[in-house]
Amino acid sequence: MRYLPVMLDLQGRKAVVIGTTEAAERRAEQLTRAGAAVTRLAGETVPSLAELMADVPRAGCVDRSDLAGASLVFIG
Repeated sequence: MRYLPVMLDLQGRKAVVIGTTEAAERRAEQLTRAGAAVTRLAGETVPSLAELMADVPRAGCVDRSDLAGASLVFIG
């Protein structure tokens, strides 16, 4: 199977995006459009998305508490 089709109701749910790649940027935008409360860990945020997401730039490891309550985590 090449693709995993997933339909999730993310309205108001916490979603965490970890990474600085273009794929992470696209995923953060998609999650925001789906109504998720997106937290971005590590790296810069696209300016147009900055007001929509809780951006937590930092170097180093992601702490377990960063993922607490998340319905979805994307690493890119």
